[in-house]
Amino acid sequence: MAILKHIASKNADYGEAQRYLIFQHDEYTGKPVLDENGNMQIREEYYLGGVECGPFSFDMECRELNARFHKNRAYNEIKSHHYIISFDPKDRDECGLAGERAQQLGLEYCKKNFPGHQTLVCTHTDGHNGSGNIHVHIVINSLRKNDVERQDFMERDCDSRAGGRFSYLHPDREKPITGRSLGTHYEKDYLMEVIGNNSRLENIEKEQTVQKENPHSRKHSTDRQEISAGTDAPTVTFGKSGLRLVTDLQNCIKAQQSKAYANKVKLSNLQNMAKTLSYIQEHGYDTLESMEGRLAELKGQTSTSLKELKDTEARLRQVNEQIHYTGQYLANKSVYAQLQKSKNKAQFRQENSAKIALYETALKFLKEKAGDGKLPTLQTLKAEKEKLLEEKKERQGKYYFYRDQKKELDTVCTNIHTALGLANDRPVLKHEREERG
Repeated sequence: MAILKHIASKNADYGEAQRYLIFQHDEYTGKPVLDENGNMQIREEYYLGGVECGPFSFDMECRELNARFHKNRAYNEIKSHHYIISFDPKDRDECGLAGERAQQLGLEYCKKNFPGHQTLVCTHTDGHNGSGNIHVHIVINSLRKNDVERQDFMERDCDSRAGGRFSYLHPDREKPITGRSLGTHYEKDYLMEVIGNNSRLENIEKEQTVQKENPHSRKHSTDRQEISAGTDAPTVTFGKSGLRLVTDLQNCIKAQQSKAYANKVKLSNLQNMAKTLSYIQEHGYDTLESMEGRLAELKGQTSTSLKELKDTEARLRQVNEQIHYTGQYLANKSVYAQLQKSKNKAQFRQENSAKIALYETALKFLKEKAGDGKLPTLQTLKAEKEKLLEEKKERQGKYYFYRDQKKELDTVCTNIHTALGLANDRPVLKHEREERG
């Protein structure tokens, strides 16, 4: 059995929670435990992970999100929530609970109960007062990062949406007023619908202008994504055609048991086969072999573009980590310089142990990353991050383009195999199993 404890915090220093989880602290005073040189000591055993953020860049990413939505800036706002799941000491001996398993349970609990939030999860195995009970610390940013699917227990918009609600600040007021107080025409849903309608009208007007200027332009030019000459990069967003798999009536038990359902499936099959034939004609495929050849190409392009995307994301995580430690290094550099000039270094180090430990940890990390080279500046790292974010966006678009085309052509090939009675000659892929339910 486990006990859940909750602590609400108004502390804007998200890094303090990181330091508490990673370094040893006196359980009565809450102060860091220092070694003989006055340095903070890393805990003997801990398991650290992050959800919707990197575990070592949690504080920086929380501050960035708060700044983006202009939230958590007032002193009296709750900046984070700290939950502690404490397991019974007997769970270790009688149930075989270990730190790795407790950490996994903590991560699963977060994903289920705090979806969309930046979360830091850390498991300690030492227990309180030497009890040896395993416990999991969960620290979440009070501001939601991503929209999530609305659940039955969610009552407000902010329970499932990032950024919460729209608010307005009148020049004669000091405190913003919410859109809900002003009326439905000032709330997010209504405003986003108006913006969307205006955008669609603008696109229709542009399309009509293009058709007047070039009446021979392709009818479906805005529905399909094309590859520009001499490059593999997509130029616009790929539009799906709504193709679905044809159901094999001979192997469909439900259709055999219900005549009404069989008739419904037959009608659906006719519609899907019509879309399939339209797709083949539009793309100029004249043989099954040419379609399968193109499908093989798309599979390779999808795999390559996914690898490129993951490489960029990995490099972006590294840069974010470097930015975090560079900021930590610069913030405490002056304190370390004072230590070098101090006449009583031992006393100065003891009085400023936390800041000095942060400086030394950051410096060690940055030197390991730089090797024998010069430490990069914060401006250089931020510029590289912006470049990587653009690169990630481009590679995401490229990957989604190939992935969607591959899935669509895969559906076409499967439908043709089914129509020709060759369905059993082709392996069933993951998305096909999902389509068939």
